[in-house]
Amino acid sequence: VPLATQQAIKYATRHGMFQVARDAIWDPKKRGPSVPSWVNLQAGLAAGMVESLVVTTPFEVVKTAQQKERGYTGTLAAAAGIVRNEGIPALWKGVVPTMLRGGTNQACNFFAASAINRRVWGRREGDGKNIAVWKTMITGFTAGCIGPTLNNPLDVAKTRLMAQAAVSE
Repeated sequence: VPLATQQAIKYATRHGMFQVARDAIWDPKKRGPSVPSWVNLQAGLAAGMVESLVVTTPFEVVKTAQQKERGYTGTLAAAAGIVRNEGIPALWKGVVPTMLRGGTNQACNFFAASAINRRVWGRREGDGKNIAVWKTMITGFTAGCIGPTLNNPLDVAKTRLMAQAAVSE
């Protein structure tokens, strides 16, 4: 499966789940259109955890196996080999640290973007204000750096768990 396909599925899952979680936490009809940053933190956590469970873990297990084993002829062959040799649950090796990493990463990302927009640019979600593209880019770059920086230890643990071969009995 090409990288673009994987990324499209990940981002659709992430942003779709973010919206579902945020709408479940904050009803703008009852509470007003201005969504506080803490809501984005919680919705980002939920979105990142679902994304990690449904998309990231299986894709990264396969990617790690391809990097480790030179015999696979492609992504689908690697996935089939893992399932054949280790069973379907093997596609979720390292799911807990992946969910922790993905959840905290997206919590940081969505929270930081909201906080930067509010505190630096004076924009609150739902206020109708537009900000310049360059400000949006700076916000995205800054928010996008915070999560991975804080999550590096979880990322190392996740990759090591995914790289473990099945234990033969």
